[in-house]
Amino acid sequence: MSASLVTDKEIENFTLAVIQSEQLLQNNCIRILNVCHQLLFSILGNFLMAFCGFCVIFYLVLNISTIQSLTVIFVLSCILATVAGVLWLMLWWCIGVPVLSVLVPGFTAGYLFACVLFYTDFGNLLYWTTRYNYGMSFTVGVLILPVLILYWTRVLNILCCAFIGSFLITLTIDVWIEAGLKFIIVNTFRHAYIDGYLDVIVTGPFEIKDIILSCVWTVLFVTGSGLQFYRERGKPEFPSCPRKLRRLRRQQAPNTSDQDHIERDERSPLLRNVAEPYYSTRDRDQSEPT
Repeated sequence: MSASLVTDKEIENFTLAVIQSEQLLQNNCIRILNVCHQLLFSILGNFLMAFCGFCVIFYLVLNISTIQSLTVIFVLSCILATVAGVLWLMLWWCIGVPVLSVLVPGFTAGYLFACVLFYTDFGNLLYWTTRYNYGMSFTVGVLILPVLILYWTRVLNILCCAFIGSFLITLTIDVWIEAGLKFIIVNTFRHAYIDGYLDVIVTGPFEIKDIILSCVWTVLFVTGSGLQFYRERGKPEFPSCPRKLRRLRRQQAPNTSDQDHIERDERSPLLRNVAEPYYSTRDRDQSEPT
């Protein structure tokens, strides 16, 4: 009878241990997946935002400074932007400062905002017929978003990424159906490297396809921002960079070589496996056997 009772108790304890082990394994797997998900999207987000921003910069610089064809300039811009994106990703990997991480998406979204602003009737004012006035006003438009919202880094990052991402999705549809939203970006390129383009009326025809795509862009931006704000509520502002995470794990990892179960006091030696020192010859003589 007692043997059967002991056996039942052992089975119950074993079953409980298995259940606890499964729960612990499941929690660890979920934690690892969350960390990998955050790191993956952080890496992709930093690289893609840097690639888009630097691609625009290199495309404009090469168009102004060289006489190569547009295909060659586009390929060179993509190559240089890839290198710049990798360097920016390495900077985030080592430092991981949130303010620096959101600058590239902030400036890129500010550039897109200025492009939209100057594609409207606002860009046809006579005040913009000089390069200085147009350039300074366009620069102010680029700086509006990052300057106003830089204090709230997570808000700036979510809004800018949703704004740029929704535009890229809309731009893909625009190229396929041959609408006119692509000229929002083309207009600023032409202002940069075509002489006399400041006198051109830049507001294109706003047809039904453009209206539909503008509505799609707005819906994607609002829903994307709302979903990200809902998903990130109650979470830290930004995940730490991999270098800081590795250093933190190294600091928190227990030292298995330590004899943690041995109580130590102020008289315990700092070095292990070392005999207690002799402080006088009399102590040594007394300790040695006669």
